[in-house]
Amino acid sequence: MSKVLHDMQHIVTEVRTLIEQSKQQIAVSVNATMSLLYWHIGTKINEALPKGKRADYGKQMSLHCGDNWNLNMEHYFPKKTCEG
Repeated sequence: MSKVLHDMQHIVTEVRTLIEQSKQQIAVSVNATMSLLYWHIGTKINEALPKGKRADYGKQMSLHCGDNWNLNMEHYFPKKTCEG
């Protein structure tokens, strides 16, 4: 095998490794961001609810979500996510 061919194969291997590492970093970042988003949403809902009313609120939210889901948000949070 010529040195040029060997060098090219080495470069291709390194590039593949870089791509895979980047994909892994992106996945970790997205998961962390989504977890934080859900935590903030939960905090907002929890702050808005009177104590002891969480179960009733969940039923109402499920009905409201199914009937009135905003199409702009459905792209990020599919309606099926809200269905029980």
